[in-house]
Amino acid sequence: ADSTESEWSLVWGDEFDCKNLNADKWTFADHMGGYTDMPTTTDSSVQSIEKNDNGDSFLHLTAYKYGEEYRTVKSVTTSDIMTFKYGYVEMRAKLPTGKGVWPSFWLKSVPQNGNYFAEVDIAEIMGTENVNSNIHKWYDNGTHNDYPKTNSTVTDNDWHTYGMLWNENEITMYVDGVKVLSYDLNTNFGSDDMGMAGFRDPMYLIINNHIFTKGYTSTSVGNWANGVEVDSDFTESVYDIDYVRLYQKSDGSCELNLLK
Repeated sequence: ADSTESEWSLVWGDEFDCKNLNADKWTFADHMGGYTDMPTTTDSSVQSIEKNDNGDSFLHLTAYKYGEEYRTVKSVTTSDIMTFKYGYVEMRAKLPTGKGVWPSFWLKSVPQNGNYFAEVDIAEIMGTENVNSNIHKWYDNGTHNDYPKTNSTVTDNDWHTYGMLWNENEITMYVDGVKVLSYDLNTNFGSDDMGMAGFRDPMYLIINNHIFTKGYTSTSVGNWANGVEVDSDFTESVYDIDYVRLYQKSDGSCELNLLK
């Protein structure tokens, strides 16, 4: 995207070059939560910092079969550590693809003035080979509204960059620096009369490496995903992340909140 222009600065990020996940930048939480057959954990079997043959480090997330159940990592998130408003955020990662996988890179808002929770999905694979982007509104009663369009771009289980450019008027998604989709933040969607104010609240980053299991799709919450559960021959789903970087303009239009 245009984050390399002189008016932009790198204000926050992680190259995942510490021995363990940097607790000054990330915390673990259950923003998606586990299921009866897939508890979430933070032990080294599901999350670690690894290095490739060139010595470059990356965050290594693994969801795997454990007997008749599964294990995966809790949400890796900046909630309670860093929130921001407007800017360009980018992740370079290798997302798992295929039946049953559910990796994601997304944001959730910190509601101001009674707004709904805004959700922004930069990159999400839902049991297929396609990377999707979308935005949602979540209300206090648990109901939600989905933006009436989504974008899919075929991935090849290789390294790509996934970016989001956000200002008061729009949210634009990028894959490998190419614009793939924009959302108009001046046009309301859904049945509420609250407008798009929730998408102008500060947000925090979330990374998940979930999978679709019977324990999820058999519930009323997860039955929308029937048919994409992991197969009996599933062993693991690996999600590797090289870096996450946040750029913001220096003209005072952006906000960065370091909470820790």
